[in-house]
Formats: sequence, C-alpha cells, structure tokens
Amino acid sequence: MHDDLMRTHNIITPAELGRELGHNDGERPGITVRRYLRERYPDHPKSQRWELTQEEADDVRAHFRGQSS
Repeated sequence: MHDDLMRTHNIITPAELGRELGHNDGERPGITVRRYLRERYPDHPKSQRWELTQEEADDVRAHFRGQSS
C-alpha cells in the first residue's frame, strides 16, 4: 500500500532509484544514491528519510547517467 501511495504522488526512494540505475549496493540498497544526495542537498535533515520528487530523481538520473558516458 505504501509503495502504491508513493508512486501515486510521484515520490521515489533512493533504493528504488538505485535499482532503476542498476546499482548493486548489497546490504544497503540506495546508498550510492544517498551519498550523492547528501552532497547535492546538504540541507536535508540528517537521519530523515529521502523521498525524492520527480525533479530530484531526474537530477540523480542525469548525474549517474552522465558518469557512465
């Protein structure tokens, strides 16, 4: 139910985005994406869950796709 609600509101988590981008973060799904987010958005409250808007998710996609080119 929670996943359906998040998709309805166009919110994506770092773990979901990491899977989409093909990251294999083992025991810590989404850690690669969260590391980037911490650098890009330093004002995000520490220890608070990341729920990305479409614009933030697109920024992450552009960053990682640009690295692999």
